[in-house]
Amino acid sequence: MIRATLIALAAAAAFAGTADAQGRGWSGNPADQPAGTYAVDKRHASATVRGVHMGFSNYTFRIDGVDGTLKFDPKDASAISINATLDPATVHTGLPDFDKEIGTTFFGGTPITFVSKSVAPQGANAAKVAGDLTLNGVTKPVTLDVTFIGGGAHPFNGKPVMGFQAEGAFKRSDFGVAPKLPANVFSDEVRVSISAEFNKQ
Repeated sequence: MIRATLIALAAAAAFAGTADAQGRGWSGNPADQPAGTYAVDKRHASATVRGVHMGFSNYTFRIDGVDGTLKFDPKDASAISINATLDPATVHTGLPDFDKEIGTTFFGGTPITFVSKSVAPQGANAAKVAGDLTLNGVTKPVTLDVTFIGGGAHPFNGKPVMGFQAEGAFKRSDFGVAPKLPANVFSDEVRVSISAEFNKQ
């Protein structure tokens, strides 16, 4: 009996801790979030890039430098827009020399930007976001599958915060990058996954 009581108390404490970590008024529904302009929380944002290396593996590396702004309106998808930037100088593979090599040969060494053109809701907490991706000085249309993770009052400062996950793909050949990495070395198509929190301004 005592053991069961202790387990129940521990479970309750864990649940309470989760609720506190999520913040007051946390919701998994974007319709519950306040409209306004939000900025990326650079401490809680990153991107991963994945492609096939020589047919041997799905190689993945990380880009730590993610920045951007979000204009959000829970009542009007047409008023929602996103402007994001990835910094290739912040590529992280765990090997510093390799980081620099990928940042220049893979991305051309210039910032990667995405500017949305339209947002099409896909159910309650997802959307297809179409926009222009600029890489290596070349701009092409790309569509991202975006999922709303959750939002609410930040537990430390009480300000509104929201989190999203974005997934997309592009072909390196469309942007004229990485001539030193032909498709038989690293796949032409690569997949990008971006996870970011946004703080209301």
